[in-house]
Amino acid sequence: MTNDAAVSHSNHALRHGTAGPRPFGEGWPTEPREFWEHAYVNADNGRQWSGRANLVLTQVAAGLAPGTALDLGCGEGADVIWLALRGWRASGVDISPTAVARAQRAAASAGAATARFIAGDIAEAISSARVGALAVGRHADAAGTGTGTGTDAAVADSDVAFDLVSASFFHAPPTVELPRTLLLRRAAELVTPGGLLLITSHAAPAPWADGVPEGYRFLTPQEELAELALDEREWTIEACELRQREVNDPDGGPAPLDDGVVLARRRD
Repeated sequence: MTNDAAVSHSNHALRHGTAGPRPFGEGWPTEPREFWEHAYVNADNGRQWSGRANLVLTQVAAGLAPGTALDLGCGEGADVIWLALRGWRASGVDISPTAVARAQRAAASAGAATARFIAGDIAEAISSARVGALAVGRHADAAGTGTGTGTDAAVADSDVAFDLVSASFFHAPPTVELPRTLLLRRAAELVTPGGLLLITSHAAPAPWADGVPEGYRFLTPQEELAELALDEREWTIEACELRQREVNDPDGGPAPLDDGVVLARRRD
């Protein structure tokens, strides 16, 4: 649910940066929609993340022919916009209406005409006709309502899938209920034969963090893959590894971060 270029932001889930009056999420609502809406509404300077696409997503997608893409927890839309500007029919879903409204404005400003967004409960969205509507190119407004031709029932009955399904830093603090593994397994079902599932995760706390939040454990890429329980008869694992990148810490100095990357291709 985050943008990787903004991990030095003081308001970052699970990172507990030292800037600001108290850590990200402390004293906030615990219901998922209320939590993330609070985060986006109260973001400094009117945005939560940097507006730049996540590094791993750009590295993977740069070598792919454009197709259809779905980004889970798209936030303010940077990954979706990056893909759309490179010819993808790219769609994003996020639980926060404020995040999606910002994503739509950013896409319009960037001229990303093929970017589509939907706001709503992610579990409901990925199992509903609304994601199907995105896959076939219908718009979705900030309330998550599809617009365009055709009916939701017709879309629901169609065989809809995406060439790329991504989830970048799809986490929440332990105080917020997120059925993460279940959602990622459902998302994998939306990958078309020959398509890719890309999951990029925080693999360790940031060097400036105050420690790991109570009740939370960072998964290794191998543990992430095991949790997904992908059928080896249907999937080829192209990457399951740690990648390190340099960012700026809250004081502006260089700092390394470890990301877990799982990249799986669905067999034809």
